Amino acid sequence: MAKDVGTNVSYIIVNGSDVIPAENDSQGIVCREDTPYSYELFQHQSTTQQILMALLWLCVILIVANFLEELVFIIRHFQISVRIQKTIYILALMPVYALCAIIGVMVPRAGILIDLVSNSYFGFAMYNWMSLIDDYLGPEGRSQARGVTVLSLATPPICCFCVCLPKFTFNKKTYLRLLVMVYQVTVIRPLLSFIAAVLWADGQYVPGTLGNNAFTYVSCLNTVSTLFAVWGLIIVQKAFRKTLKQFLIFVKFVVLQLTLIGTVLFNVIITVLVSKGIIRCTELISTGARAARMDNGCLVIWMLCLSILGRIAFRRKQDGLLQRQPVAECAALKDKDNSVEPHDGTFHTDINEAAITAEGQRKYLNHNV
Repeated sequence: MAKDVGTNVSYIIVNGSDVIPAENDSQGIVCREDTPYSYELFQHQSTTQQILMALLWLCVILIVANFLEELVFIIRHFQISVRIQKTIYILALMPVYALCAIIGVMVPRAGILIDLVSNSYFGFAMYNWMSLIDDYLGPEGRSQARGVTVLSLATPPICCFCVCLPKFTFNKKTYLRLLVMVYQVTVIRPLLSFIAAVLWADGQYVPGTLGNNAFTYVSCLNTVSTLFAVWGLIIVQKAFRKTLKQFLIFVKFVVLQLTLIGTVLFNVIITVLVSKGIIRCTELISTGARAARMDNGCLVIWMLCLSILGRIAFRRKQDGLLQRQPVAECAALKDKDNSVEPHDGTFHTDINEAAITAEGQRKYLNHNV
């Protein structure tokens, strides 16, 4: 470290020749002002940091390997092409976030760009998720849920304590409002990432640092948008919980909600720790860049957990088969099937097999031709 006596400005000398401006924090620690390059981080990595980096890469490899296995399974066992595409798009959310996060750990200067990419893909995945729900329901399922389901606005995470809020009947109009509540995050988050990139290029946005810069306002808007999206998702999940119980819909919603929460939660926690002085800068890396690396590292581990949960929720043969038929029609099929012997010599008496599985419906059609 060097110091210009005339201007009272500190400098850090890197690689024996590169002079980088620095400043002293409240405790006299010399802090680097700008974000370091990746080669600077690699040259000064300690053994502990190398081990942590290797563990993060191991997590990413496991996430990608899990996704590839799910991809093969879905292509082999799903029979509805629309569900194949949309399920793959949703499951790709975890490896996309993990790869973007590990790049952010290795190349801190790419943080704004990877945020833009990951948030844009999240919006794409969220759109496919709501479309997949609509495909699960079918016209009969939508009509069953609308007009008879009574929901409450007193739902976490925003209004869980507002018990005085009125209840409402779930219908087409309220469903469209809930869709707007969920879809707004698919537009606002990429837009905020783009604005952050522009402000960062102008020097007005310092990631991970509260104060007189645009990071505070962008983070607040991002958090509010996320909370409203989670709120809408929880209400939609309650509306279709009974209708789509056979699709393990609750666990699927939890995966999307935790993905949405995790992309904001770690950032908020680490930013608070920075403001309290718990996370400090070093001579090599600034406070904001260090906080961003920690955020991305936590996100990699979070995505590994969600990829396991997503495997349980989405890697199911039943999800790729035909729609459930209405209950009244299933009862009629049962009465008719009890008196007809199929070609294979067995009696078809299981409503669920005839109504849910593709094999059961093919059997029904064969022995009634």
